[in-house]
Amino acid sequence: MCHHGALFDTAARYRDAIDQCREPIATVMTAIAEADEGIVLLHCSAGKDRTGSIAALLLSLAGSTKCHFPALARR
Repeated sequence: MCHHGALFDTAARYRDAIDQCREPIATVMTAIAEADEGIVLLHCSAGKDRTGSIAALLLSLAGSTKCHFPALARR
């Protein structure tokens, strides 16, 4: 808990990250879209939630009706 009484807004953090990282996200999405047919491995290197954000975007583009990432669903 924050000592200043403010709650950490996880949803806002993810929305801001996507808004601020449009170019790198576009680069990743393009690389995935242009990959050879087969499996694409997506993994993290530093645990900064970027991989989860990309996975949520991919699920959304694939037409997933289940909300796998509630913070993004509120956009």
